[in-house]
Amino acid sequence: MLLIILAIDAFRSFFESVYFGVWYTSYAGIIPIEVFNFLAQSEIVFFPKLFNLLVAILILILIVRKWLPADQAQKKKTDDLLEKQSFEIKRLLAAVEQSANTIVITDINGLIEYTNPKFTEVTGYSAAEVLGKNPRILNSGNQSKAFYSILWKTISTGNVWKGEFQNKHKNGILFWEQVTISPIKNDDGEIINYLAIKENVSALKESEVRLKTLINASPDAIFFKDGEGKWEEINKAGLALFNLANTDYKGKTDKELIASQAFLEEVLLISEKSNNEAWEKKQAIELEEVFQTPEGKDIFLDVIKVPLFNSDTSRKGLLIIKRDITSKKEDQIKLEEQKSLFETMFNSIADGIVITNTEREIILANKGMQTTFGYLPNELIGEKTAMFYANEEKYKSAGNAIFSNTSKPSDNLYVTYYKNKGGAIFPGETFGTKLFNSKGAWIGNLGIMRDISERFKSQEALQQAADMIASSLDMMALIDENFTYILVNKAFAQAFGADQKQIIGKNVIDVLGEDTFLKTIKPNALKCLNKNISINYQEWFDLPVYGRCFMDINYYPFYNENKKITGFIVNGRDITVQKNSKIDLIKAKEKAEESDQLKSEFLSNMSHEIRTPMNGILGFSDMLSNEGLTDEKRANFIKIIQSSSKQLMHIIDDILEISRLETKQVSLDESEVCLNDVLLELFSIFDLKAKENKTPLYLNKGLSNKQSTIITDKTKLSKVLSNLLENALKFTSEGYIELGYSLNNNQLEIYVKDTGIGIDPKKHKSIFERFSQAEKDLSKKTGGLGLGLSIVKENIELLGGQISLVSAIGEGASFTLLIPYKPVHLLLDEEVKEDIPTILIAEDEEVNYILLETLIKDVIKFECNLVHVKNGLEALQICKKPSTIDLVLMDLKMPVMNGFEATKELKKMHPLMPIIAQTAYSTSLEKEAANLAGCDDFLTKPISKRTLKTVLVTYLNKK
Repeated sequence: MLLIILAIDAFRSFFESVYFGVWYTSYAGIIPIEVFNFLAQSEIVFFPKLFNLLVAILILILIVRKWLPADQAQKKKTDDLLEKQSFEIKRLLAAVEQSANTIVITDINGLIEYTNPKFTEVTGYSAAEVLGKNPRILNSGNQSKAFYSILWKTISTGNVWKGEFQNKHKNGILFWEQVTISPIKNDDGEIINYLAIKENVSALKESEVRLKTLINASPDAIFFKDGEGKWEEINKAGLALFNLANTDYKGKTDKELIASQAFLEEVLLISEKSNNEAWEKKQAIELEEVFQTPEGKDIFLDVIKVPLFNSDTSRKGLLIIKRDITSKKEDQIKLEEQKSLFETMFNSIADGIVITNTEREIILANKGMQTTFGYLPNELIGEKTAMFYANEEKYKSAGNAIFSNTSKPSDNLYVTYYKNKGGAIFPGETFGTKLFNSKGAWIGNLGIMRDISERFKSQEALQQAADMIASSLDMMALIDENFTYILVNKAFAQAFGADQKQIIGKNVIDVLGEDTFLKTIKPNALKCLNKNISINYQEWFDLPVYGRCFMDINYYPFYNENKKITGFIVNGRDITVQKNSKIDLIKAKEKAEESDQLKSEFLSNMSHEIRTPMNGILGFSDMLSNEGLTDEKRANFIKIIQSSSKQLMHIIDDILEISRLETKQVSLDESEVCLNDVLLELFSIFDLKAKENKTPLYLNKGLSNKQSTIITDKTKLSKVLSNLLENALKFTSEGYIELGYSLNNNQLEIYVKDTGIGIDPKKHKSIFERFSQAEKDLSKKTGGLGLGLSIVKENIELLGGQISLVSAIGEGASFTLLIPYKPVHLLLDEEVKEDIPTILIAEDEEVNYILLETLIKDVIKFECNLVHVKNGLEALQICKKPSTIDLVLMDLKMPVMNGFEATKELKKMHPLMPIIAQTAYSTSLEKEAANLAGCDDFLTKPISKRTLKTVLVTYLNKK
């Protein structure tokens, strides 16, 4: 309807437009004027106007009725939407305001328009302080311009940027933030703002730093790869292991790393297989890997791989830990090689060898047991060694002597009769010893058994060979088919610096060395034995005593009574002079023995040490029966016998002492002892020996007699100090020896100091071991068993103390004993008293000083402080110090600087200081010289009590 009305109205309007248009134009004549006049009548015009008005009113009513309610509904809807959006905005604003993260909104130029309260909390800046400013006010300066350039480029192109900043607080403290910056766009897609959401991750960063520090400090190589197999982190040990310190590895795959480090190809390809295994099993795996360095060295690794997964079970990363076990692996290989070598050696020995427990039950046997007894090694396990003995009593006696709790280790061989598996009895030679663990506990026994039936059969031939060998001046020896020495003559033993008994029974390889044996001895000996011919050759040999010698060697087959070859005789003659006259014939050289040979050395030394005094005792005892001896010679021989007997007793005492110490049979016998008296007794004994050696011996007492009275074992202390003084005298040819002590921290520090040959620092520990001697060449000349310092150490430990050594080659030695100070009289330490006089005694003879000290302190009982110097120079040095010396007793005959010169210098320094000359020369010239030097008085040795007292009273009466 509305449309019809609108159409009529439109037609009417169109008609009017045409009508009036024609009327007012040049076309008015086309239509008759009457028509226009008719239409222009008011009656005709009124009705269309009225119709228009009615139509307009009708249209208005229709519009109002239709659109007004719709507009109100739309307004309500709009109001509701605005209210909802307002609520959402308020809620969003509250969330932003209360957010635990920092939120910053900037304009498109990066100027801050909004910050939430967290921003102020984290940075220290209020919202008002930063409004309109650039966020660079937080810049710590630790990010590069390039860093910010990339950031800006990312967000200005409409992309989101994520990363970390190290920013600076208003107070200057640095902190880390995890940041996400997003561009805000309008409906047209234009950027109108930037939104930054930041989280303070400083604590996490510090934890990461600590974790990285710990990981980098780990000696193990630690790696982390992401779920795609790209390298993310490697610690320092890993970088060093794979030589990646200068390689940019992050984000690279194995193939990319191999391109820069070709040597990693093999190890990474192997590693890839185990990587996949860890992913597939979804659990940690452990394995071993090996790779070769660019230098060609194999590196063994113990590897642990731990796969990590996200919550959706997708791969997150792979943790790899690699430990270098090359050294351990090499040790394991060496151990296996040594084990194999031991088994080979153990089973290649022709003699029967068994190892038993302490009950003599066999736990290991070699293949030689089958050759010797007919038993397979496995047959013997768990059996007792009694099965080998022909006589049960011999089994028991051997057990008591060698394999019991109370028996001592021995290197002796013994011969007995054995029976084999078939019951046949044969003579056997046996070496048996006890075995101990590292703690010294007895854990079992070792037995080596040899069938010597053929040796018994060959006694006659052997005796003939022995006579020939013994009478030869050349080096000669009889060696059996197993290359064991059966006989050697004196010349042969001397060349090796040993006794004949020490060589007999040993294998050639042990005496001459493996290299010489394999290259020279064995090939020629086998030719002699196998072809039954004499062999002659010439070769250089290194002999321990004679040095490098050119030898003419002959081998002769040796036959038993059945004409069977059982060995060969070797004859060696030194033809070095003929070969080369420029080479010295004799070069003294003693082969350094390893620790397991110390007992052999001890036995050799003991034999020598015992035989030497015994030779003197027996020899001169026989001579005493000669009636033609003069009384003087007889007395001299008796003196020698007594001296040799004392020497022998000393050796026996040392052996018994070390035996008692080893078996813990020594106990303390403590009593009241004056340490000063003990040292004085030792001084009086050893001063005579020191004078014979022209080596001054000095005594330094640190306490008074009363203070030095302590509770200790006098015998053991004297024994310890005697051993140290004997060693000092033995090894000191120039300089001096000093014995003394002091009290420090409730411990007595007793020392024996010398200026002798000194001891190599490398041997400071070993010389306290039994049978050890620091300088073996020198010890051969001076004698000794090598037990002294071992006895000293164990006795000092019994006294509750310890011993230490300070020494170097050519710089003398200083042994210090630390023992507990257990005084009888509980007195405070005596100090130098200022109200009594101080006397300086310049005396190089220790005996003379002790005499003066005893006269002044104990006989005259003159209360004073004594200071002792040994020459004039020391006297000058003492008097230069800021101390008061009231009187000087000056010996005129002293080393370094004599008394005359010292007196002159002292008088220049202290003109009023009384100086009393003391000398054994009492001539008027001597006295005049002393007076001219500046001496105030003169004492003639021997000094009497009365004269000394007079001098002291005269010159010290003011005190």
